[in-house]
Amino acid sequence: MAAIAAGTKDPTPPTTPNTVARLPREHLTVAVLGGVDAGVATLLKTFLRLTGSKDLPAVEKCDAEASKCHAASWIPLFIGDDRGDVGRVEFETERRRCSLLFASTYVDYVPNMLRGAGHADVAILVVSARPRDLEFELESGGHTGLYGKVPTMTRSCALLAWALGVSRLVVAINKMDHPTVDWSEGCFDKCLKGMKRLLRRCRFRTSEVSFVPISGLDGTNVSAAVDSTRCPWRRDRPSLLDVLDALETRRDAGAPLRVLALVGRDDDEDGEATVIVGKVESGTLRLGAEVSIVPSVRSCTIDQIRPLDGVWDLFPDARPGEVVRVRVVASGPVDVPRGSVLCAEPPCRSSDRFICDLRVVDLPDGAGSLAEGFRGTFHARNVEVGATMTRIFEAKDRSGNVTNGAKSLDMDTTGVCIVSLERAVACERHQDCPYMGNFVLRVDWRVCALGRVRKLPPDQD
Repeated sequence: MAAIAAGTKDPTPPTTPNTVARLPREHLTVAVLGGVDAGVATLLKTFLRLTGSKDLPAVEKCDAEASKCHAASWIPLFIGDDRGDVGRVEFETERRRCSLLFASTYVDYVPNMLRGAGHADVAILVVSARPRDLEFELESGGHTGLYGKVPTMTRSCALLAWALGVSRLVVAINKMDHPTVDWSEGCFDKCLKGMKRLLRRCRFRTSEVSFVPISGLDGTNVSAAVDSTRCPWRRDRPSLLDVLDALETRRDAGAPLRVLALVGRDDDEDGEATVIVGKVESGTLRLGAEVSIVPSVRSCTIDQIRPLDGVWDLFPDARPGEVVRVRVVASGPVDVPRGSVLCAEPPCRSSDRFICDLRVVDLPDGAGSLAEGFRGTFHARNVEVGATMTRIFEAKDRSGNVTNGAKSLDMDTTGVCIVSLERAVACERHQDCPYMGNFVLRVDWRVCALGRVRKLPPDQD
């Protein structure tokens, strides 16, 4: 199975690998998000079964292991890599090759979910159409549970998708076949209205969000459109896979090269070659190109570009959206920490502090606000590092009232702040490069604030 796993050696390649042209269908990375009872694991298996994915046998084996542990809804933890990180499976449609990224939706695994959504092109937000589930997930202000007052997982997932810069969102309204729903247009409209209200609060433009009713259990309207005799109000409307195929993604092959490193490891004993599993975010990666690895600021040469699935073919280049194995050669050991970025000229910036716009969406236990000195965990793409809010310049409440020199940020307040990190990370201003200027601040499992980098320190070079 094409799971991204660190520390595993590739099989011995043929002595004369083939150089092939770029694969004809573009690649799409899809993060699957949703609450615990939304049916994410069931939808995953249905996706792979209907598309004939080569990963289906491995997923079924993981499903059996999860069932033995009485944890069927925890199947993403069994499919993830050897660190219990983010599961990855592959399937194909008529137009695209797709990678599904997913993690457990339990609150203890929010970091895993952040790493999955951090480098996705599209997110599928799975919600349940059952009236009881719908009312629970749309409850304003969250609900009271084991961890106290918490926002619902549906709202949390939507906020994370928006904060991490996922370009397109598809809402899969699941369990339409349940007896309490039975493909009712009224139930779908109620769910549609409630979800649009929730997404507007999360700052999504609902006109750009697709809503698709499905049954993840029997696969209705997942691959083929639902039969008009069963659901006449969906006549001639697209299925979930049709919607994914038709989505237009914003990619620029002519922009400066940026490759997000997902996994890096030594390829030979002397440390002169390193294999990096990376996703091309912008620009075109070419054989023989000279690149820099940020933030370690090492120069190296692209020696090989291979497909992720382990087929021993070589690509002459890789365009935006592709996830590939890249072999780089340098004069010495190459350090590739999580979240590194491969760049051509001009290289991206790296910094351990910046001025940002910060929006408070939740508060730590026992806290009435986020004050100067607030400490949390910084998440951007697949970067995870300690952070401190060292200074607040101004705060703006929901009514638009601005307080200069504020010392704390209340709930639903937006502030202009300085955030300092424990180590330098690759980043850019949001207005220059949105996917490298978005981040979230987390405390334990709570996502407390959504941020966008506004200004970086002056370049010292």
